[in-house]
Amino acid sequence: MSTPQPPHLPTSDASTPLTPAATGGGGSVGETKTREIAVRISQYFRDFLESDFKRAQAPRRRIVLTSDSGFRAGMRTAPYPALDKELWKLLSRPSGEELSFTIGPRSYTRPISATLRRIVEEQVNAITETAIATVRVAVLDKARASMAGALEDPEAWVESVQGSLVDAMCVQVVRPLIAHLAGPLQGQAYWVMDSLHAAESDLVTRSVVDLYQTLPEVLARLLATGDELPLQLACEHQLTRDGTISALMAFFENFVAADAFHEFRDLETYVATGISTWARSSTRACSTRCSTCRWTWCGPRMGPVTP
Repeated sequence: MSTPQPPHLPTSDASTPLTPAATGGGGSVGETKTREIAVRISQYFRDFLESDFKRAQAPRRRIVLTSDSGFRAGMRTAPYPALDKELWKLLSRPSGEELSFTIGPRSYTRPISATLRRIVEEQVNAITETAIATVRVAVLDKARASMAGALEDPEAWVESVQGSLVDAMCVQVVRPLIAHLAGPLQGQAYWVMDSLHAAESDLVTRSVVDLYQTLPEVLARLLATGDELPLQLACEHQLTRDGTISALMAFFENFVAADAFHEFRDLETYVATGISTWARSSTRACSTRCSTCRWTWCGPRMGPVTP
């Protein structure tokens, strides 16, 4: 007695119609359709198994936030909850209404992450007492070296000593700090580092403001009495490592790591550049045709303007 054989399943050739005869039996149409679906599903997963679950090519339609040339081609709104909420609110309005939305600088911002905040804190805390002491010495040396001509123009002398304080703080503390933060912060957006460099003067001002405001008084006393002790004490008490660290951390507490306005501006610039490039290439191609038919100019996809 022979053992009944299972119906013969069709091969992977999807072009072969699956009929009751092709499937080796005279079952009902429902059984045939079920078998057809099972075969197609099995073929689908077989392809994934043979390719080690890796697709041979990317899907035809996918969301791309950065072009191949590195330009911003899209932006995510999820990092900006307020902006995301406003956009969904706008899209929920009837399509017949005028839909417009305005984004201004610092309207929708995102602060630095907790990890980056910790990195910034570590870098600020790494400022050494030696660097602060070097700034104090620079102020004292400038006051001593230029004191001889101070009587001729006391205001200019005071301003020169204040300038020495600012320059020394910038060289010894602020610029090295920005250099150390360049790596961690530049991954946020290129304009973040531009913003940080632009804030260099603000960082310096925050760091030296106490001593800067005290210098006119103590320098006037030095000019009148020749006693350097008040200036030395002012430098020691008004310019400290702890005070500098606190001032710098106060700046980074409100530092913005991302601004939706800047992201959208980059996106708008990329779109405008792409349209301009397409228009120029279309015009060149059209001008070649126009030399034959005597049309003076043809706009992109618009046909002749002047016959």
